[in-house]
Amino acid sequence: MNIETGLVVLDFSAEGCMPCRLQKPKFEQAEAELAGRATFYQIDIAEQPELAMRFGVMSIPTIVVLKDGEPQWKSVGLTEAEEIVDAVKAII
Repeated sequence: MNIETGLVVLDFSAEGCMPCRLQKPKFEQAEAELAGRATFYQIDIAEQPELAMRFGVMSIPTIVVLKDGEPQWKSVGLTEAEEIVDAVKAII
């Protein structure tokens, strides 16, 4: 996983988190709409706690958009696919 280069969208979640389950299809829809323009990763905070801490994730689901490894946009809670797409397009 390379999050230091280009546009990267991270979806921080956890197994058993109902809002995270609801976020997943929205995240995947944004990924499909932005194919080839950004790289998308789903991050389980139990498996990647240091990454969650690095980006100040205090609640899940949290979406973070990075450009060359630097946070550019963050959304906590359920986020519509359109919001993610618009955020990425504004950064491009």
